Amino acid sequence: MAGYATGEVFFVSQALGLRHSHLDSAGYSYDQKPKGKTVEEAVEFLMQDEKGRVFLTSMVACLFARSVYTDDVLAECLQSVGYDDIAANMDSVSGHIQKLRWKTRIATGFDPAKISIPKRFMEVTTWKGKIDGAFLSQLKMEYGNRIVQLGGEKKDEP
Repeated sequence: MAGYATGEVFFVSQALGLRHSHLDSAGYSYDQKPKGKTVEEAVEFLMQDEKGRVFLTSMVACLFARSVYTDDVLAECLQSVGYDDIAANMDSVSGHIQKLRWKTRIATGFDPAKISIPKRFMEVTTWKGKIDGAFLSQLKMEYGNRIVQLGGEKKDEP
């Protein structure tokens, strides 16, 4: 596991994320905030956070500066160099980039259902307590489903 051992949302994010990295989404941040264990909310957070990061990295910006490069600032930057259409449609452009990334990843053989989270991760105790295996499993399954939906239907293997 990475240096972040914050909990179930990060473990799923790392296991299924496009680059298997904390750079894909801030699952670690979600785990560190007092929230309930709602699979739907956690998956929505992962999908939306990734979407924002995709756009920012496409702009060749450092993720450490993500609080500086807000949507308003990015739109202003884009408009200053004549990209008014992109500035006006950042959400849909970001979603398109995110979808293309997952489509490519799935087309090259990635299958979230085949990814397993090591048993060692179940031994971690966070500020919230022991890892909840049932929540981790449900979260992995739902996030995997959303990734496959976003990337398009998987083709049957020969």
